Amino acid sequence: GNFLQRLSDGLEESKNKIITKLPVGFSVIANNYFWLHGRKPFKENKELSRELLRIRGSFFVN
Repeated sequence: GNFLQRLSDGLEESKNKIITKLPVGFSVIANNYFWLHGRKPFKENKELSRELLRIRGSFFVN
C-alpha cells in the first residue's frame, strides 16, 4: 500500500504531466501500452450520458 501511495503522489506531483480539458461530446482513445492516464473526479450532469468502452485483445492489420 505504501508503494502505491508513493507512486500515486509522485505521478500527481510530476512536472511532466499533461492536463487536457475535454469538451462535452468529445472522446479520448488512449493506447495503454504508451500512455499512463487518469482523470479528475467529474461533476455529474443529469443531461449527459456517460459510457466506458473497453476493448481488449490484439488487433493486426494484414
